[in-house]
Amino acid sequence: MFKYSKDGISVPSVLDARRAKKCGLFPVKIQVIYNRKQKYYSTGQELSKEDWANLAESKSRRLSEIRSSIASLLVQTQER
Repeated sequence: MFKYSKDGISVPSVLDARRAKKCGLFPVKIQVIYNRKQKYYSTGQELSKEDWANLAESKSRRLSEIRSSIASLLVQTQER
C-alpha cells in the first residue's frame, strides 16, 4: 500500500498474510529492505484481506485512522 525508497533502502507496508491471528485478522507490518535483506517490524495494526484491499480508498473512519497511523510510521522511518 505505502512504499518509500531512498538511498537503496525500500520501506513498504505489507499485510503479513502468512498466518492469521486467533481473531482471524492479519498483522500489518513495515518491511525494510536493504542489500536484498528484509526485516519486518510490527505496526500494531490488524486487518482482514478485504480491509487491506480497500484501505487506500476507503472513507470509513476506522480504516482512515489505520491508514494515517501507518503513513506516519513510514514517515518517521524515512526521517531516520
